[in-house]
Formats: sequence, structure tokens, C-alpha cells
Amino acid sequence: MSLRETLGLFTPPIVGRVARRIQRGSTANEWEYVGVNWPPPASMRGWNVESVVRIGQSRWPDIVKAATGTGPLTEGGLAAHNTLLCWAYALGRAATEKRSLTFLDWGGGLGQYGLLARSIYPSVAIEYFCRDLPLMAQAGRSLLPDATFYESDEEAFARGYDFVMASGSLHYVSDWRSTLTQLAGSTERYLFVTRQPCVDRAASFVVIQRPATHGYDTEYPGWVMNRGELVTFAADLGLELVREFLTGEQPVVPNAPEQLVYRGFLFERQIT
Repeated sequence: MSLRETLGLFTPPIVGRVARRIQRGSTANEWEYVGVNWPPPASMRGWNVESVVRIGQSRWPDIVKAATGTGPLTEGGLAAHNTLLCWAYALGRAATEKRSLTFLDWGGGLGQYGLLARSIYPSVAIEYFCRDLPLMAQAGRSLLPDATFYESDEEAFARGYDFVMASGSLHYVSDWRSTLTQLAGSTERYLFVTRQPCVDRAASFVVIQRPATHGYDTEYPGWVMNRGELVTFAADLGLELVREFLTGEQPVVPNAPEQLVYRGFLFERQIT
């Protein structure tokens, strides 16, 4: 199954009312526990829909303001701000003693992290690459013309990068192990997997989110991964865990075997 047939990469910009709602917790009917099997790809609309692009475009001025101003990186609440600071730390590790850096944002939406990266580390020449679904990539090109937007993994993984990130995106792919393998293979040193729903005790399972209350006219499944399974698989790929983060999101999923916590993982590729 191709990535376009899966249910998407883009995660909404962590600004504004959406992030505040996530921080407080979601309504019970927004989340549904499915089980251990991924649903058929044709059963839901996913992320490649106009409403997702439209909302992202409406928030772009806020992102530009945050990137160019002196205030908080986001007004979206503590969870959103914490998520951005965790990312800034991870990017800073990759940028240490570098004058230039290549950055692949897998599932990066309109490219907001590219804009923020150049603002946070102005002394580093950051070449930004974003992989997302067609509608989002097309919109991103108009907002961030000096970035490179990919619509396929074949393009995105055809070269290597100093820093690779999957923020709120890896769990939206049915075969996340295959994608994590490709992400690991594309980084020259650091891979940051963040905003990843995790549990500690239960086996990995699938949930469905219906984010109508946030303005998104769609629904999509996603993996809630067992933390140990994720870290162990990454280690098998030659990725050493450098630092783990708690990003602050804890939505309630009725009937789930264990309630999830969103985490971040900064990995360093071990060169043999």
C-alpha cells in the first residue's frame, strides 16, 4: 500500500485553539479504540483533504509572527510551547558547530518548522525539505518558496540529511516499521520522532480520531505504540536513544487498554 493510500502525514500546526483543546483533553466521541489491526484504507478520508489545508493556511500569519517576533514561539498553550522547545533542543544538538544543516521534516505540513528553524538558529544556513501529501505540499510551496516539498517517499529518501524529523506523523502510517527504517536510513546523524502517542504496558494498538471539533472535516486512524517496542526497533536499526521527551498531550481514549501519553525521542545514528 502506498503512502498516498494510507491516512496521511500532516499534523495540524501547534498554535491557537486546537493545541489548547488537546492540552485540556478531547471529548469522548472524538477518539475511538479500534484494536490491534489497521482498518481498510478506503474506510476513512485521512489527511489529504481541503479542510486541513485551509485551516493550516489560515494560521500561517500566526506562525510567521511567532518566527519573526520576540514573544513565545506559540500562543497555543503549555503543551504546544513545550513541544516546540523540545524540538528546538533536538535541532540544536544537530546544529552544534555547524555552519549549514540539511533538515528533512517528514509529515511537515506547510513547512512551519522550516520557518521557525531559521529564526531560532539564524547563524546556521538551514536547507529545509518537507515531505507531505499532495494538497499540503502544493500549498506549502506557495508559502515557503525557498524550501523543497516532496510528495513521495521515493523523492524524500533519495538523499541523506543532517537532521530528520517525524513530528506527529509516524503513527499515521499502517507499516510504521518500514517507514522508520527509511527515516533511519536517511539521516546522517540525528532522527527526532516526536508527538508520538505511546503506552508503557499495553501492546501497540490503533485508534481513530474524528477531529470535527477542531475544524477538520475528516477522520483517520493512528498507532498508539508501545514505548519499549518503538525504542527496541529503533535500536535494531542502529539508532541510539539520546534523549526522551514528554510533550504534554494526553487525550482520553474510551475503552483503550491503557491511556496514552505523547512522547518525543531523539535518536543518534550509530556509524559502524
